[in-house]
Amino acid sequence: MKDIRIALVGTGFGKRVMLPAFAACPGGKVVAVCSGQRANAQAAATAHGISGIYTDHHAMLEHEALDLVVITTPPRLHWPMVEAALQKRVNILCEKPAAMNLEEARKMYQGAKRAGVLHWIDHELRFHPTLLAMKAIIDQGYLGSIDSVSFSIQWSYPIVLARAWNWWFDREAGGGLLGALGSHQVDLVRWLLGTEFKRVSGLMHDFLKERPDAQGLLKPVTTDNFCAFSAELEGGAVGTVTLDATARVLGERERWTLSLHGKDGSLIYDGDGRLWGLRDQEKSEHTPPDPLPHPDNLPQGIFPTGFKHLSSRLVESLQSGKELAGAATFYDGMKVQGVLDAIRLSHEQGRWINPAA
Repeated sequence: MKDIRIALVGTGFGKRVMLPAFAACPGGKVVAVCSGQRANAQAAATAHGISGIYTDHHAMLEHEALDLVVITTPPRLHWPMVEAALQKRVNILCEKPAAMNLEEARKMYQGAKRAGVLHWIDHELRFHPTLLAMKAIIDQGYLGSIDSVSFSIQWSYPIVLARAWNWWFDREAGGGLLGALGSHQVDLVRWLLGTEFKRVSGLMHDFLKERPDAQGLLKPVTTDNFCAFSAELEGGAVGTVTLDATARVLGERERWTLSLHGKDGSLIYDGDGRLWGLRDQEKSEHTPPDPLPHPDNLPQGIFPTGFKHLSSRLVESLQSGKELAGAATFYDGMKVQGVLDAIRLSHEQGRWINPAA
């Protein structure tokens, strides 16, 4: 099978997770790295033996023959960079949240359809072995009619405080917890249950008011570091999500719990990465083994594990020229963006909002 030529735009999550994951994929070859800071692109390229180093994504798209461009930049840059890639008819993997708002996300989806390229949003948790097992159990009817779903994510406050001010603290760049983590929860609900959000009610708060930048200059924080929302889903189930970056999570970056409850049973993904079923007063474990080895230079955690599997499947999909079944596309990014916009509007107006499509 031919090598898949990949370019990476952005050197945060892309450098830490995506580059080592793609390096472990047979047939996956990252040939170029682009960053607004040349030193960042140089460091990432040197660490992984990549020859193409760019500070301008237009120049990269012009000079490199690519099968896939991976956009892992602040959300305010997603649509302009996607648009440039679409003009070159290059397949795209874009980080979440898809865009700054539903209008941009809709342009991404419509543009990708017109261009005829393969297009995905990086909702890698759909490929995490334990969450795949959870979906299979749900689809087999283990829960019966589903009543409720709840997420709780605690993000380590000391890790947040250790960050110098960057785009994550800037609303105009697309930062904040709702976009960073809430987008994943919205996508997981849609994927796990095969349903859409009917209406949402959101609450957002910024407990951090300012952070020093890399030079020590204090700058205002304009993003949420706490977010909670309730939802009514199509079909009658209800959901709650709590995202909290004020927590002290000992020895961890974040701690997840996910619970689904139905007429016949419950499924719980606990904070230790294990999957439990409760039915007829009996508890059973359903945590599967990970079928792929974990590269030594790939961090541990739910997202690196999920991306390890997604990257492998993406390369296989591009080698075959076929759609990747189960992956989140720009259509899914558009649907998730509509929910995120509704949550923000609900917070601002203090009422339930029906997401736009």
